[in-house]
Amino acid sequence: MLRKHLNATTIIAIVALVFAMTGGAFAVTSKGGAAPVASVAKKKSKGDASRGPRGPKGDTGSVGPVGPAGAPGKEGLAGKEGPAGNDGANGANGTGATTESFSGKAHGCEEGGVLVKSASPEAVVCNGKAGKNGTTGFTEKLPAGKTETGAWSGQLTTGASASGMFIPIAFNIPLGAPIESPDAEYVGFSGNGTTCPGSAEAPEAEEGHLCVYQVTTSNIEENTGRIANALFLRPDKGFASAFGASTTGTILYLKVEANKEGFGFGTWAVTAPNT
Repeated sequence: MLRKHLNATTIIAIVALVFAMTGGAFAVTSKGGAAPVASVAKKKSKGDASRGPRGPKGDTGSVGPVGPAGAPGKEGLAGKEGPAGNDGANGANGTGATTESFSGKAHGCEEGGVLVKSASPEAVVCNGKAGKNGTTGFTEKLPAGKTETGAWSGQLTTGASASGMFIPIAFNIPLGAPIESPDAEYVGFSGNGTTCPGSAEAPEAEEGHLCVYQVTTSNIEENTGRIANALFLRPDKGFASAFGASTTGTILYLKVEANKEGFGFGTWAVTAPNT
C-alpha cells in the first residue's frame, strides 16, 4: 500500500517537486531529531538589476520666507558695581605767568608790547600802531540847528536894599550869530506865554532861540523874560543897552521881591541860528 511507502524522505521529495514546478525553493532543517521543517526561499525576480551610478546634484532650492520673530528673551540680571579705582597721583605744581614790557621793534612787534612767560610757550601782545590825530568837533562855532545845554544858579545875599540878581550864562561853544531879545525867553513855573518846547528836566530850544528854564526860586518874581523884571543882557554891549544873547552867552537878570533876599537855579538850552 502507498501509505506504507511514505516516509520523511519521500515527503520532502514530493514537496521539492511541487515547489520546483511553481518556481520556488525550499530547505529542510531538522533540529534535535525533530521532524524536518521545510522553509521556502523566494525566487529573485528576473526584473531586478544592480544599482547604477549616482546622478548629478540638483539645483539649490529658493530661500523660504522669513519666519516670525521670536519672543524677546528675559532681561538679564544687573551686573554688580565694580570696585572704586585708586586715587591718581598728585600733579606737579604749575608755573605762574610773568610779564615783561618792551619797546620798539622786538618779538615781531612794531611799537613794543608785552612778553608773557609761563610754563607754556611765550606769548607776545603787541601795542597797536599810533593812530593819526583826529579832527575835533564843532568847537569854533555851533552849527546851525545844533543845540547845547547847561545849568544856571544865582543868589542875592547883599542885603534887602538890592533889587535883583545878575546871573551869567556862558555858551560852551560860541554861536555863529547873536540871539535877539524876542528869541530869548525865561520859563517860570507856569510857563506862561513861552514858546520853548522843552522843560527844566529836558531843556530844548527852537532854532535861533535861547530858553532858560526855572527849577526852583525863592522870593523871585515869576515872569516870562519879556518884561522888565526878567531881562537878558548882552555881555558884549553896555549895561542895559542891548538885550538878548551874544555869540558867547548872556546875563540873566531876575528881580527880587522888595526887602527880601532871593536865590534860584535851573537849566537852559540854545540852538544856533541859521547864518
